[in-house]
Amino acid sequence: MVCQSRIKCVWTGSFGIAGSLRLLGKSEIVEFNLTSKYYWIMKTDNTIHLISRIHEKANIFLIGKLRGLGMNELAPSHGDILAALFKRNEVTMTEIATLIHRDRSTVTQLVRKLERKGYVFSKENASDRRSSFVCLTEKGKSLEPFFKQVTKDLYTRAYSGMTDEEISRFQQLVGKIYHNMD
Repeated sequence: MVCQSRIKCVWTGSFGIAGSLRLLGKSEIVEFNLTSKYYWIMKTDNTIHLISRIHEKANIFLIGKLRGLGMNELAPSHGDILAALFKRNEVTMTEIATLIHRDRSTVTQLVRKLERKGYVFSKENASDRRSSFVCLTEKGKSLEPFFKQVTKDLYTRAYSGMTDEEISRFQQLVGKIYHNMD
């Protein structure tokens, strides 16, 4: 490769690996290394890729379980909202967004879909008319035992062959990665 700069040079090496530049018209050779530790990490560490694939496989697992239970109208993305509502009787959209780490517009769309399907309803917040509470209907409340079983099945499968100590350490490390990304 010929560099287009004030000094003419010739690259002698392969891209991304150590090489040298020979300055044209000069006898010296400047050695340098384009390789950084991050170049090698990208080539050898696929942790983030694996986390993404785990998420994908977990969603496939959950969809299969939901379909097996005849709950074709629910998606894994509804699970966090339902979990928040199982723990508390009424929650504002803003509280749900904070609890499940999603933006408010995403939560609003998911809640509206659950509302259309008859799993939740909204009621006025008497202390703040700008917001409303989201609550489970009887149909929504009836999902709790299925939700708990599906969650248990998911974690049983995910942690299969791992000791309690390994699970605990894994959770700590994934938590660190998560907070590093903030």
